[in-house]
Amino acid sequence: MTDLHERGALELGRLLARREVAPVELVEHFLARIGKDPVGAFVLTDPDRSLDEARALPARPDDAGPLWGVPIAVKDLEAVAGQRTSFGSAPFADFVPAADSAVVRRLRAAGMPMLGKTATPEFGLVCYTEPEGAAPACSPWNTEYSASGSSGGSAAAVGAGLAPLAQGGDGGGSIRTPAAACGVVGLKPSRGRVSSGTGSTDAIGLSCIGPLSRDIEDAAALLDVLCAPEPGDTDRRRSPPSWLEVARQSPPTLKVGYYVTDTGGATAHPHCVAAVEAVVEELRILGHQVVPVDNPFPAAFADAFTAVWATAAATMAMPPGAAEQLRPITQMFRRVGAQTSGAQAMTALITVRELGRQAVAATAGFDLVVTPTLARPPARVGELRDDEDPAAELRALAEFTPFTPPYNASGQPAVSLPVCWSSEGLPIGVQLVGGPGDEASVLQAGLQLQRAFGWVERRPPTW
Repeated sequence: MTDLHERGALELGRLLARREVAPVELVEHFLARIGKDPVGAFVLTDPDRSLDEARALPARPDDAGPLWGVPIAVKDLEAVAGQRTSFGSAPFADFVPAADSAVVRRLRAAGMPMLGKTATPEFGLVCYTEPEGAAPACSPWNTEYSASGSSGGSAAAVGAGLAPLAQGGDGGGSIRTPAAACGVVGLKPSRGRVSSGTGSTDAIGLSCIGPLSRDIEDAAALLDVLCAPEPGDTDRRRSPPSWLEVARQSPPTLKVGYYVTDTGGATAHPHCVAAVEAVVEELRILGHQVVPVDNPFPAAFADAFTAVWATAAATMAMPPGAAEQLRPITQMFRRVGAQTSGAQAMTALITVRELGRQAVAATAGFDLVVTPTLARPPARVGELRDDEDPAAELRALAEFTPFTPPYNASGQPAVSLPVCWSSEGLPIGVQLVGGPGDEASVLQAGLQLQRAFGWVERRPPTW
């Protein structure tokens, strides 16, 4: 039999359905690989607990979904009852929540055993993953390079074959940028598609939970699990019976726009531009109508988004004496946010949301918009971090990831696809953005591109 980690999540689900493998066997297989974790993907594993979860699964129910029994990695921003959840932050090194988050409850309801908690930067605030007290999360394609963030551990786990699927969260690109750095698929659903449940601290609608996988169909299947409704939802966007079936349908002829310049007018790195051009050419071959468009977000977007981000950071509850233990960049965000008046914060939020609406209107004639995921190839470990000058770090982060935050503001679905590799062997991601609520076009075009580019068959040196 082909090694289990070589198979996609849906294929593993079919093996389970035919009883050719048991959930415990899958968990044992992936735990053995995690024990040799070469990419700093996991910050916490509890093999006994993971195996107990697999053993506790009942006999496969008649209405089991296609991922029943398939193990998954969970980002260390999600609460797991009775298991340490540190949020990548020193003050929470010993925090053990009493209850599961809404997302974890959905994974349990779907019969998906948890392999462990994956690395995240402090509170998911930045796009590199170097958590306190743990090794940095690295790209499986070259461990000298960062897995990006904030779902860096989740993307690295999938990219290195340590987990068939992983959950991530995305408030400014935190699923898509690590997907690009690790050579995997990362999907940010539409605003309101995946419920955060009661107790969410995201009152501004930027963040969304989504899947990381090697395969578009696997991502669609996990999206079906994540989309289960929660009591108290106020802005729920309804889903079809099966995103997996939607993804497998052939799309109509799509109108596609593309651009490669950031909100300030700077052009992305040549490798990133070439990847977009390769996608554009393939979409034309597939029969879609593709034309260049202007970036619909103005330069004013970046400052407004940063102000909103800082204000959100300032509102996070901290234990006594935590301030001096926080990373310099976190301290800076919280200091700036605390110094922002209510009127200034509201103005920034209104600006971000209004610029998002204007961008949606400007591209309303297109089914998809194509951009680079990152402005340049993956960064080296430590390259973006600057504890001595967090303001300089913030500028570097903004220059590295200008293409993803705008679509958190607009609430549109977006996916990063690992379509190309640089001359240095690093993955280069391309972002597909759908209209509001149109995951269908994103998934269907993504599956067409997957078949054309064949990234599922590629394996990194760490495999």
